[in-house]
Amino acid sequence: MTEWTPILRLARRSIITLLIVVVLSAAAVYGFGSLAESLKASVGQMQGTVQELQTQLDVKRDNLLKVTKHIQRYEELRTKGLIGMPDRPQWVEDLQRSYQHIGFDDFLKYQLQAPKPLTAAGADQAPADPASTDPMAHDLQFEMTNVHELEVFGLINDYRNRVKGRFRVNSCTMRDAKDTGLTAQCVLRFLTIPVAPIEPAPPAAATPG
Repeated sequence: MTEWTPILRLARRSIITLLIVVVLSAAAVYGFGSLAESLKASVGQMQGTVQELQTQLDVKRDNLLKVTKHIQRYEELRTKGLIGMPDRPQWVEDLQRSYQHIGFDDFLKYQLQAPKPLTAAGADQAPADPASTDPMAHDLQFEMTNVHELEVFGLINDYRNRVKGRFRVNSCTMRDAKDTGLTAQCVLRFLTIPVAPIEPAPPAAATPG
């Protein structure tokens, strides 16, 4: 037995306590280090999420500015009949009214062709899909007999001021000139841009009570 033995016996409890404190301190240091690394990774992930959300917000703000800038022009075109569902029966009624307005009482010969995609207008193909949002062409053909050129031009100008829609004179031929007038056959091509229907938002998922 050495001279340190009694001292060690007396200090055993303190030494054990000291060892426990050292072990707990080392564990705490390791734990705090792991926690710091975890928090660092979480902060980095949150910063990435914030940056992504900021990018999405910037895009939405830019889209909102574009919509605000062009909404007035869009409403003007919609009011004039270029955008949206075309009122084809009204086109025909207005043409008949213009025909009568220039002094003719008999029924006007006309034919309104089925709408076709603008890029394929005039091509021999089936009518377009009603759900399509491609620009569409509608050819309205009419024929007048025993008329003069100025009456034809007068009809077109009156019709342009009357009808709700945008059209161009695609063709206009005049033949069979007589003392009573001639025969005029014209094709007016209306242009429309369909609007895709707005799909309803899916119902929100029910939360468990």
